[in-house]
Amino acid sequence: MSTPEKLPVPPLRLRRIWLQGVGPDGARFDPLDLNYAAREGAADRVLLSLTNTGGKSTLITLVSSLVVPAAREQVGGKNLGDYVLTGDTSHIVCEWEDDTTGVRTITGTVMEWKDGRRQPTAKQRSTTNMHRTWYLFRTGTGLPGIDDLPFIDSEGRRSTLSAYMAAVRDLKDRHPEIRWVETQVQQEWTQALLEHTSIDPVLFSYQMRMNDDEAGAKALLEPFSSDDNVVKFFIGALNDDREFADFTNELSSYSRLAADRPNLLLLNAFCAEIEPKITRIVQHDADFKEASAAAIRDRTSGSEFAGSVLARLEADQRFLSEQATEVSAAEQKAAIAKREYNQISDIRLQLTLENARAVADREKAALAERVEEASAAESEALAWDAVSSVLDIEIARKRRDACQLAYEQADADLGPLRSHTDAAAAALAGRLTGLIAEHAAAEKSADERRKTAELAAKQAQVESKKAAARVVDAVNRLKDIEEKIRASSAANDAAREAGWLNIGETAEQCVRRWQDHRAEAKGIEGEENRNAAEADLARSAAESAKDELVGEIRELEKVAFSHKGTLESFDRDLASISDHPGVELLLGGAALT
Repeated sequence: MSTPEKLPVPPLRLRRIWLQGVGPDGARFDPLDLNYAAREGAADRVLLSLTNTGGKSTLITLVSSLVVPAAREQVGGKNLGDYVLTGDTSHIVCEWEDDTTGVRTITGTVMEWKDGRRQPTAKQRSTTNMHRTWYLFRTGTGLPGIDDLPFIDSEGRRSTLSAYMAAVRDLKDRHPEIRWVETQVQQEWTQALLEHTSIDPVLFSYQMRMNDDEAGAKALLEPFSSDDNVVKFFIGALNDDREFADFTNELSSYSRLAADRPNLLLLNAFCAEIEPKITRIVQHDADFKEASAAAIRDRTSGSEFAGSVLARLEADQRFLSEQATEVSAAEQKAAIAKREYNQISDIRLQLTLENARAVADREKAALAERVEEASAAESEALAWDAVSSVLDIEIARKRRDACQLAYEQADADLGPLRSHTDAAAAALAGRLTGLIAEHAAAEKSADERRKTAELAAKQAQVESKKAAARVVDAVNRLKDIEEKIRASSAANDAAREAGWLNIGETAEQCVRRWQDHRAEAKGIEGEENRNAAEADLARSAAESAKDELVGEIRELEKVAFSHKGTLESFDRDLASISDHPGVELLLGGAALT
């Protein structure tokens, strides 16, 4: 029988598998860490044994999809979209070891649904609706490995695809010696595996066909009943039927195009003939549209300018009308004041004159009355003597002189009144002059206010434009805020569907809960580190004990070797004695002990 030491060592061995956030509901790997490294650090030969429904096919499908990512090439025709659920950022990472060169390479892929990480319905779970990125880099002592990949961000949450790739690119920049390769194209990924690793995607595709069902390998070897069948198998293996079918379909389309070549040539000639005319028509149409748009813009701007000018004219007219109203009111007030002053002055003079005239009229009436009385007395008393008549006439004259004196006195009293009237007229003229000056100053001030209003109107137009710009900015900011709110709501819904947020839990409560879990995990990590330190001490003690045992084993080996020589010498002596005829005769047969 062949011993394990004599088994062939494959040139490329799988050293470690890391799966996270991937798999269907019934077989989730979140995470799964399979480490095949032996004590010496090299990849060991491992046989995994699982019961039915244990996830063997899912594990094989996911690991194989990392090397052969084409959707139609998956094991058993499985759909990779069934393994990426809502809210998942799925990781498939493998570490390989090349036995011939000793180079260790990490290959990985990260997958995430495009539509807000929501898993589509079963009929729409195509990989075209999925973000997929493949990457590879070298690892080893002093270089980053799987444990250094940022599956969890600094806040203890699972990294999204974009955040994960940004973090690994930063890791790549810090370690340029790892020879980082990254792509999002399947053909480029296959070429990268061929150029930078010992992984053969074609050989992997054969292995995948053998795992299409439980009896895949047996069914694959059943046709090997003759030499011709073996040759046909390898011809079929080296020629991909799907690619051949695609090539045949392309040739069919080319043949149909070749058959339609005359019509296409005529169509091409027609297009070449009509193309300049259509180009001119299109150019004229574009010019017409541009001119129409310019006319619309000019009409709009002209209407806006005319409206602003009319509004400004109306405002100026209203302002001038108000100024004219104020001037008219001031003039009316001045006329009323002048008229009132004149009326007051004239009334005083008129009253004085009327009073003097009344006195003069009374005296005249009295004189006429006395004259009538004198005439009557003269008529009645003709006998009066001349003395009495002279006395009466003298009395009348005295009365007349008194009346004359009163009239002159009244006329003399009118002199100061006239002087006062002239002074009042001069004061009124000065006041009117002051009012005129005030009106001129008010008119000048109104003109200055009008100019200030014009400047304010221009400034208001500028401010209006700025305000319109600010309104547009505010609207844009509101749209950004609404978009952020929608994105936040979608993120909350996705987090709640993914199980990150509990029902009724806010983001702050979730962060606190994750921080508590993180603190608890850090406590567990510290405990595990202490356990690891104790285990390391125990390992050191065990190694010391092992070294002592090795020394004892070597001593025992020396003793055993000596005993082996003694035994071999005894066996030779026994064999020589056994062959002696006398011994056989004495014992009745060959000597056994």
